[in-house]
Amino acid sequence: RVNTRLEDFEVSVHGEDLGIAIGRDGKNMAALEYLVNLIGKRKNIVDKKVTLDIKDYRKNKVEKITNTAIKMAKKAIREGRKIALRPIGSYERKRIHNALAKFKDVTTRSKDEEPNRRIIIYPLNEAK
Repeated sequence: RVNTRLEDFEVSVHGEDLGIAIGRDGKNMAALEYLVNLIGKRKNIVDKKVTLDIKDYRKNKVEKITNTAIKMAKKAIREGRKIALRPIGSYERKRIHNALAKFKDVTTRSKDEEPNRRIIIYPLNEAK
């Protein structure tokens, strides 16, 4: 049994020829993560969310889209209008909300339903 006092935790997998485990746009990795969580909960092995990252795919993806979100936040401030990001998963959305919380001139909200859920960046004077 995994220590249940832990918050959500990440499992990193490294090795050769793991592209198939990642899959196109990380879809196989997401499916594996879903199965790990489903089995873990059913077998009462873990009661926290397990996040799977294969060959730093998720880490690199989060870094890339966070940098894009920061650029879009600056653009929203500069142009004084809201900007919608493309749909992304909940793990990535959470990281972007946290990163943009440091900006005093913007606020963020998630909009729409999965799988089309996206972040909208509002300049402070536009937040409605």
